[in-house]
Amino acid sequence: MASNLDNCLSVIDINTRSTKKPIINDQNTADIQYHNGILKIDNKNNLNLKYQIISVDGKVLSSGASLFGSDITLNLDIPMGIFFVKVFDDNKTVSKSFIKN
Repeated sequence: MASNLDNCLSVIDINTRSTKKPIINDQNTADIQYHNGILKIDNKNNLNLKYQIISVDGKVLSSGASLFGSDITLNLDIPMGIFFVKVFDDNKTVSKSFIKN
């Protein structure tokens, strides 16, 4: 994964579940980055993606979708801790963890 995260928090691939067609993956379609409270999902192939921000206890803190295949940029007002972002469409789901300190 090309990294723009120098001196930033690392994003770790923790779970990938695929079905018939691989649509979302880190290298080709969705690049997920977190830095200083901003979560960016680069929608490289202009897909209609959905996302969820999930706490370690399983609570969905935020959810939404890209409009017309656009990129997603979120200013997260969340407490310190470990969180997950889940990005999905009808065919594939990618989950990543990130830490806010």
